[in-house]
Amino acid sequence: MKKITLQELWEDYLPYIVSFTMDTDISKNTDQERLPEESCLKEILSNDVEIQYAVLSELAEQAAVHRHDPTIVCSFASNIFAGSQTDKADYEKKLRGIFKVVSRLYDAAKDEMVGWSVLHTKPQAVSQMLELQRDGKLDWSAAHFLPPDAEPLQYTESAAYIAEYKGKTDDDLLRQMQESAFYRSIKKAISKQKAAFFMANGFSPEGIEDDPYIQTLFALGHKVYIPVYKEDNNLIVVVA
Repeated sequence: MKKITLQELWEDYLPYIVSFTMDTDISKNTDQERLPEESCLKEILSNDVEIQYAVLSELAEQAAVHRHDPTIVCSFASNIFAGSQTDKADYEKKLRGIFKVVSRLYDAAKDEMVGWSVLHTKPQAVSQMLELQRDGKLDWSAAHFLPPDAEPLQYTESAAYIAEYKGKTDDDLLRQMQESAFYRSIKKAISKQKAAFFMANGFSPEGIEDDPYIQTLFALGHKVYIPVYKEDNNLIVVVA
């Protein structure tokens, strides 16, 4: 594992990350969007790994902050990208039923709407997500990287790390990663933004590098970076 500065990470290793403009007009009436019926909501949450990550990342961030001050109101914005077969109007309606704030993301260079930024999960969706989590019905990747019982770490300095391939991967895990909705979401994010970002709760940078699922990403031709910010409690993993 190589340690570098955050400035080196963003300027030398990831200078090509695509920035998006955001249309927040659609956020104004999000609270009025009716929540899907309970059975429909549960189906959406149990089958959409990107929504799972958005909700669980927000909950992990809130839990970490509330350990220090339970009165603080915080949130965590996640980007969800549209795929080539996504019915954008229908998918946006689903998002607006789950999150209080939904904003469209635009790639200005291509003059194209590429996805959404979401935050502030509605209480009913949080309850359903926690139930699915307790019942073990979430995607394997969400259960692995955002476990409910993880003890968040507090990082004492800001830095970035370049994770390294150990030269060996488990064939079954490699196949699991290749065939997963999680990996499809990573490839989709890379196609839109040149890199994918996801939260990992309770991991040290060394733990991320040694993680067998992370190692499969190297075998699939990717690079993995780990930015760390002082006093943060959760890691963001960057896959390029």
